Amino acid sequence: MFVCTVVMNYAISPKITIIYVLFISVLIDITYGVLDYISLGFLPVSMLYRISILAMFIVVAFRQNDFQSWFVKSIMVMWVFCLCLWLYRQGALPLFLNVNMFLRVIFPMCVTIIISGALYRSHKQGKDLTHFIGSGIVVYGVIASLSIIFSFVTGIGRLTYGDWAFGIKSFFTGGNDIGLAMLVSLVFGWIRFWQQGNWRNSAAIILITVAVSLIGSR
Repeated sequence: MFVCTVVMNYAISPKITIIYVLFISVLIDITYGVLDYISLGFLPVSMLYRISILAMFIVVAFRQNDFQSWFVKSIMVMWVFCLCLWLYRQGALPLFLNVNMFLRVIFPMCVTIIISGALYRSHKQGKDLTHFIGSGIVVYGVIASLSIIFSFVTGIGRLTYGDWAFGIKSFFTGGNDIGLAMLVSLVFGWIRFWQQGNWRNSAAIILITVAVSLIGSR
């Protein structure tokens, strides 16, 4: 999977790259949440996906030679230096913890650079994927909303705060995180509505609004 994903960023079209980053991410979150809900959370589904994103990111960063790529490479070198310093001073290296924290910090930058690279390659091919990305963000919110509404109706899933407060976050581990992501998706839904004004955009706005309300997070 690691090698295939590294190659994918440049062997497969920019559109497929964007689909992998935007569409698959929410499905991975739901899949991991379901596995954790049935006591199979030890399966590293989410970790493998984030590592594949990091692999794509490394390919993009090291194939470029501009200021942005050198800035990113400097951050990575500094991280490795800190790990070595920790190992020298403590005599032990909690590698898993450090890799996990590093991925959390660098993940937004990875996604940004991967999508930016995909847009650049599509522009060179004479294509404009800006509208496609906007649609992908709306679909992200719709998929998350369907999961939350399913959990609200069936009672299968995680409560946001517990029995003492209203709210259900379905199979997502962070109620605030998915709530913020869905609010961003809702913004793009409204943009699509004002641009096109069809029933699908209206349905997406209603669906996401209802699901965000069901989370119960401020």
